[in-house]
Amino acid sequence: MALSTSAMYRLCAAAVFVFMACATTAHAARTVLAAPNATGPYPVACSDVAYDANRVAQIGGTPTDFWEGNPLNGLPRYFTDILLEPLDTIQINPLVPK
Repeated sequence: MALSTSAMYRLCAAAVFVFMACATTAHAARTVLAAPNATGPYPVACSDVAYDANRVAQIGGTPTDFWEGNPLNGLPRYFTDILLEPLDTIQINPLVPK
């Protein structure tokens, strides 16, 4: 049984409508916020960022220079260069498109 062209258009339009309705509902469901039920059993952790003042003096500059990535003699400086505990500090290295 072959469908006429107008029937195919109506079927496609209905399919698009159902898809959009489902997509809109799914999007709305992801944006619902719920309050926590109760306080959890574990304390909230915090990550502080401590820098090594001796390392700052050795390399030269101020902590702000490292935080903002200001170069020194053409060489880049980053805050990760002066971290007090670099192995215990959470760090990420995102890939940035050029």
